[in-house]
Amino acid sequence: MELKDLKIVTIFAYLLIGVILIGVIANMVEENTEVKTMPNDYIDISTARDTHNDFDNTTAISLTNDEIHTFTGMYNETSGTALTVNTDYLVDYDAGTFILENTSATRGLDTNFTNSTYTYEMDNYVEDGTSRTIITLIVIFFAIGVLAIGMQALGLFDWKQF
Repeated sequence: MELKDLKIVTIFAYLLIGVILIGVIANMVEENTEVKTMPNDYIDISTARDTHNDFDNTTAISLTNDEIHTFTGMYNETSGTALTVNTDYLVDYDAGTFILENTSATRGLDTNFTNSTYTYEMDNYVEDGTSRTIITLIVIFFAIGVLAIGMQALGLFDWKQF
């Protein structure tokens, strides 16, 4: 195999690896910069009931995901009736938990499950907005690098001129 052929195979390998990795990198960036939605999270609330089948106002119930961004609603599983935040339940956004208050609406929960809808931040979520913007540029710079390797392979770009 000649040096020119080896060079072409090497550049092709770089391009192939680059194209494969760009999807992985983009996915990682998206997970760290985007808020996710959890529609109709099915939550077991039986641990918050006392011996009289009422709610004890103190037991924190964990949601499926922690680090809640926005909590858009909690609903009676059977009737679909919305419960009222700060009246029927309290949300701890940092801990990803809620406490059911003993109100007429919560006493009407005839099953041990409720549905909740909320948005949450993934574990590696980047809080700072400027940092999220810079992180999204990683994919663009990586794509420019793969494009430069491709242009070098086709002879459209010569590194020596810099």
